[in-house]
Formats: sequence, C-alpha cells, structure tokens
Amino acid sequence: MLAGPSGIPGRFVVDAFLRMARGENSLNEKNTTHGLVSHGHGWGAVLEADGDTTRVRSAKPCWDDPACAQIRSAHVKLLHARLASSGGRGEAHAHPFSTQIRGETWYFCHNGTIRDEPDDGTDATDSERFFRRMASHLACEDPISAFETAAASLRDVSALNSLLLGPGGLWAFCVWTNPGLREYYTLGWAETAYGVVVASETLADVAPRWVPMENGSALWASARSSDVRSFRLRLPREITPAAA
Repeated sequence: MLAGPSGIPGRFVVDAFLRMARGENSLNEKNTTHGLVSHGHGWGAVLEADGDTTRVRSAKPCWDDPACAQIRSAHVKLLHARLASSGGRGEAHAHPFSTQIRGETWYFCHNGTIRDEPDDGTDATDSERFFRRMASHLACEDPISAFETAAASLRDVSALNSLLLGPGGLWAFCVWTNPGLREYYTLGWAETAYGVVVASETLADVAPRWVPMENGSALWASARSSDVRSFRLRLPREITPAAA
C-alpha cells in the first residue's frame, strides 16, 4: 500500500510500488527471498489528472497490466496491490473500495485477514465488509472513532492495517496481532518534496528517512498542509497489540 493525500507525481512512486508488489523491495518473515511473496491478485489506484480524481481497479497483476502505465502521467493519491487471503479475485474485489458520504468520496484499502468479519450476504471480501461497516459510522463519527467502532466486535484478525482517503486527508491505521509478523505488517510515513507519503514498506528511493507507525496507532496526514498527527487506538482486548 502507498498513499499521498496531496497527490504525488506517479513517476516518483510507480517503480517503488511495482517492486513492493513483486516482493522485490525488502525481506521479512514471509518474504525470506526477494520475489518469494508477490501481490498479484489485482491492483487499484486513486489518481488525479486534469483536476479530476478517478479510481482504477484491475484483476491483473500490476506489473503485467498495461493500464498501470497511466500511473506515471497522473498524480497518485493511493495505490494498492492485493495478495488475496479470502474471497474472489476479480476486479470487484480489488482495492481500493469507495463510498459516497454527504456528497464526498471516501476510499479504503486494507492489508491483513479478518476471519470473523460478519457475513453480509454478499460475495464481498472481509476487507470490503469491514469498510462497509466502518463507512456506516463515518456519517456521524470521526474516522478514528468509526474505525474503533467497526473493530469493536472483532476477535480474530491477522492485521487491520488500513488506509482511508477522505476529502480532508489520509488516515492510516496500524494494527497487527502476531508478533512473528511484525516486519510484514508495517506502515510508515515520510516527508517528500510532494508532501507526506505513507507506505507499507520503507522506500529508500522515495524518501531517505521514514518514521515507523507504532502497532495500535493511527495517523492523520492533511491533504492541504504538512500537518501530521498520531493517535492511540482503543481496541478490543482480543486484538489489542501486546507489543504496542
């Protein structure tokens, strides 16, 4: 996952994003050899070009999809490459998901598996069902509270690492429950010449210095300024990170 709420020139981040998706950027507990773990089950983006914001989704691996070339000539607000853990693998299951709230569009993507996300009778993945429940609270709650409310009934998750892009900026949530995967479920942020960037891996060619998010925390980055704020999350005991 990668996001820049102010919009980042695609040429600045696309190569780093493709390396992440192919598992060629960093080594961790799962990806013990470069390329061993790849995220090829679809990809999606929120792009800004000529003043218009559009969402692009595809079921193809991003590195094999000619449509991915459009990223280079647009301003990137969000990118996600999927490694499916549940649900189908079609375009409809690719992140980011979106919804309209009071005339504003919100976008959401997630890394992790939510094993006890309630079934809503559709073929939606666990990630999309979680976002639907969270979105139902966004109309009357702030994003931090909406996330906490949606997570309140959960007991069995690998991670709730998420990016929520709204009209005012970006909210990032870092929650993982398995200490053995602490290097796999990472989120961090960096200052660049184009504003704040949040990513699921350290990207040395995007920024030289990255600030890791703490487990059990949230981050807000403004789309209109360099303002960045951190928050502690209130979570159910069962998914409260022991090492937070």
